Amino acid sequence: MFSVPTQTPSTIKDYVVIDLTDLVKAWLNAPSTNLGISLAPVGASLLAQFGTKENSDVSDAQLEIDFVGGGGGGPTCPTEPTGLTGATGKTGATGATGVTGSTRATGNTGTTGVTGNTGNTGAAGPTGATGPTGDTGATGPTGDTGDTGATGATGPTGDTGATGATGATGNVDAAGTVVATSEATTATTYTDLTTTGPAATVTISAGGTAIVTVTATSSSDNNSNSCFMSFAVTGISANDVRALQKNGRNSNEPETFSATFYVTGLTAGSNTFTAKYKAEADTCTFLNRNIVVIPLP
Repeated sequence: MFSVPTQTPSTIKDYVVIDLTDLVKAWLNAPSTNLGISLAPVGASLLAQFGTKENSDVSDAQLEIDFVGGGGGGPTCPTEPTGLTGATGKTGATGATGVTGSTRATGNTGTTGVTGNTGNTGAAGPTGATGPTGDTGATGPTGDTGDTGATGATGPTGDTGATGATGATGNVDAAGTVVATSEATTATTYTDLTTTGPAATVTISAGGTAIVTVTATSSSDNNSNSCFMSFAVTGISANDVRALQKNGRNSNEPETFSATFYVTGLTAGSNTFTAKYKAEADTCTFLNRNIVVIPLP
């Protein structure tokens, strides 16, 4: 708070001069400090009255401001930037279209002139070129066939043609054998019976293929088991893929079956095909065993 020295007027209605220059400067430097001016009593109380310009019975309270010295004036206030250009006003309404002028009337058609006299006939022109030849007419009917002429003499015999290529070699040296003896086995892998075979020896061509047929009458002592007849040859063991299989139906009831196989991958040259046998379980009996081998070219 800014304070001034205590002022004690000597008489009533006497002017009191108070220098507030520093106070006003403080307000200018910090406007938030401008809380106005108050009168405070020195003693126990203060009695003060202020007149207004509307009351003519009392004097007005007055604040006198004296500007001391030229000082060259205060700093020049900065020039404010030019304000934004205002929005363009709305375009005025389009004026009304002028009235279209009237169309002039079409003039009358002129009178047709008088037809002139017919001129004299001109001289005859030259003869035109000959026109193109017409299409050939249709062919006439064929005449009657003449008598057959005499038979001519027989011509000489032609040369003998070249000998044709030799045909492919046919099947060679097919073989087959039979073993009629009834014999049994309990082996569950392929084996020989007491009488080995039957066996057939043939010559296999370079193609390495043959047709093999095996036949047998067989039976099992257990109708739940099967009997197998296969064959072995050089490089190929007996197996179920190339086997005659007789499924058990009635115990010890012989039945005859055959199976034929196309065999590949054989070794060229002489090969012996030998029948082999096995039982699924228990005992299988075989008789009238037969093997036939047909080599293919």
